[in-house]
Amino acid sequence: MSIYGSLKAGVTGLKSQASSMAMISDNIANANTIGYKRSVADFETLVTKSGSTAAYAPGGVKANTVALIDQQGLINASSSTTDIAIAGRGFFAVSTAVSANGSVPTGTERLYTRAGSFRTNSEGFLTSASGEYLLGVPADAAGNVPTATLPVDQLKAINVGSITGSAKATGTVSIGANLPATSAAPTNQYTLALPAGAGLTFPPAGGPFTYNVAAPGVNDPSSDPANPAPTQYTANVTFTVNGGAYDIRLNVGTTPATSILLGQMSAAGTLDFSATVAGSTATGSTGGQMNFKVTGSVSGTAAAPANLTTTLTSQYKVRMSSTTGTASTSTSAQLDLTNASGIQSGYTSDVTIYDSLGVGHNVQLAYIKTGANRWDVYVTKMTIVGRTDSNGNPIDSITGTSQNSWVYNGSETVPGGLEAADQAVYTAPVAGQTLTGLLKNSSRMGSISFNTDGSISGFTANTNATFNSAIATAGVNLSNSNSTGATKLNPTFNFGTVGTKNGVTQQSDAFATSFINQDGVRFGYKTGVAVDKDGVVRAVFDNGQRLAVARVAIVAFADPNKLDARSGNLYAQTDASGSPTTNFSGIGGAGQIQSNALEGSTVDLAEEFTDMIVTQRNYSANSKTITTSDEMLQEIINLKR
Repeated sequence: MSIYGSLKAGVTGLKSQASSMAMISDNIANANTIGYKRSVADFETLVTKSGSTAAYAPGGVKANTVALIDQQGLINASSSTTDIAIAGRGFFAVSTAVSANGSVPTGTERLYTRAGSFRTNSEGFLTSASGEYLLGVPADAAGNVPTATLPVDQLKAINVGSITGSAKATGTVSIGANLPATSAAPTNQYTLALPAGAGLTFPPAGGPFTYNVAAPGVNDPSSDPANPAPTQYTANVTFTVNGGAYDIRLNVGTTPATSILLGQMSAAGTLDFSATVAGSTATGSTGGQMNFKVTGSVSGTAAAPANLTTTLTSQYKVRMSSTTGTASTSTSAQLDLTNASGIQSGYTSDVTIYDSLGVGHNVQLAYIKTGANRWDVYVTKMTIVGRTDSNGNPIDSITGTSQNSWVYNGSETVPGGLEAADQAVYTAPVAGQTLTGLLKNSSRMGSISFNTDGSISGFTANTNATFNSAIATAGVNLSNSNSTGATKLNPTFNFGTVGTKNGVTQQSDAFATSFINQDGVRFGYKTGVAVDKDGVVRAVFDNGQRLAVARVAIVAFADPNKLDARSGNLYAQTDASGSPTTNFSGIGGAGQIQSNALEGSTVDLAEEFTDMIVTQRNYSANSKTITTSDEMLQEIINLKR
């Protein structure tokens, strides 16, 4: 019995070593197979029970296959943007068939793989080398990246071919620039016009002569020049004899009152003075610097004139001018920085924004200092990128012509056709006056204020501005047949975070635009596909845009080594493996996706060849037990002879 038992034990040994050799040969054959997991033989004793402890009944050995599926392979770099690997726990979910919308048909088995070599097929789906469809969670209609995963049976095939072109309207513009702290603010210029025939006697005789300023009086210099209702004070100007000249004094009804000696008039002509008006505790205004001008006849009268009432008018204005300095309405005109405009300092930045059709628009922003630590921001023009008229002038985005829609064009007169808010820009223009090249009130976006350290302290939007993201009805209308026909364009302009220097600053350095970032893009064509470390699959376009299409799901099992291996580097769920759970890259214990990479085979050839030698020797040894047992049986047979 024991001799026959040894024969049987030897046979089991041969079978087990043959199984081990089969596993080794399979491992060696797949040494370069992407995502392959090696298998090893786990030998198990076979014990034959005997009724007697004195006798031994040999059993043999059994070889069990152990699949080391949870073993991590080496991550190798790849040149393909759709090659992905998992560093850690989990599998890619795939399906052998999908419907046109990417859903997996009922009854179709979901399979799992670590081989992340995917390519786009003719229908735009990402598929494996053996043709299975990669599954994930699609992005929503707005292109937002999914944040919540789905069960395996709700995952969909990832299709990157459904997007052929892309454009995005600008929603936010962030600007970084430095405005020189040493720049002088434009002053409010006031003119006292003495009516003809009512000039002062010269040399002086008598006095003082007082001229009361008619309503609305003097605008507070700290008030926004474009404000429809600036803070105003009553005022008068007195001429008092002082030797052979007149002392000229401005009296402003602030609280407390301001009385300023402007200077002396000792000769005929137009006299300019500069005055600082104090703030008023009644209105909470801060006052500021103004220019004061006296014009008219200052000699030739025989006697002192009677007290006259006249109007003190502000001449602050912002306009566009041609190369000759003439007020202009052309889109080729530049910001006028001459003294005649009232601007002593002005700086411009240019930004390209995009409408809903992906058409670019060049917007010029002008920064004009209006007081200490305070600047106005204007849009001086906005033109369509790449479009000009026959003379080479850029085409305005609103009018579709070379007429700048942000200024008055010369056909508009006061008061006809002008809004009250617009009239305030020019501070009581004369009735019937033709306005040319002057920027409309709606072109002023608002005012930036700064702290004493140069950081931004706030931005106050002009409620009448064309660009005002807080007002739904605001924005640039592009519906003109000569324009682009896109939806109304009204992005948010971000000049920086209050209390920081991460946007527009006011420092002693020269003016410079450090950055202009905007989130719109022109129309672009798809050039490729990329997968990031979060497993987000994005369509890549030649305009620089990368739109999220879906997010790759990572599926984990309680015991991945009990999965059922299938051809094509695939595995199927079994009862022993447990149910699948889905997560995203790096979340909930799932492995991290590595883009432009593939997981190599876990086969170590040196180890496999060593195991081969051991297996071969064990096989030979088992064969010896069989031949020896055979010889012993032969001896028993020979006893009868």
